[in-house]
Amino acid sequence: MKALKIACFFMAGILVQAALYGLSMLFLYGFSLELLITGVIAEIFGAIILGFVSGNIAKKFSLSRLAGTLSYIIGTFFLIISAAIAIDLLMPYYPVDSTGLGGLPNLGRNICLEMLLIFAIPPALNALVQGIYGIYRLVKAKK
Repeated sequence: MKALKIACFFMAGILVQAALYGLSMLFLYGFSLELLITGVIAEIFGAIILGFVSGNIAKKFSLSRLAGTLSYIIGTFFLIISAAIAIDLLMPYYPVDSTGLGGLPNLGRNICLEMLLIFAIPPALNALVQGIYGIYRLVKAKK
């Protein structure tokens, strides 16, 4: 039963990250850099808050706070890694040849990978904050 609970937190991480990607795309369709930056900042705070919420829910499900938070964060990174693999499979790298196009055939691939990097900032900061908070709780418990 414990493995099922951890798997549910993993799936919740995947679903939340997919929803955050959808929100990022909505902000991107505004064609405004300010709107995109505002959206990424809102997602950063939302991801951090959801990281704390996952720890609290894990405690209510009689799991350790660390197990719930880590499985949630691993679920978010699973979606990011899956998207990067899909980009590599669907848009292979074309070596630069002597046609005079330079890196133009790789432009779509580079844009997708850079946007994925921008959208990976909120879960990365969430993992950092949750790691620092976990270390703080561990040091506090030792005293």
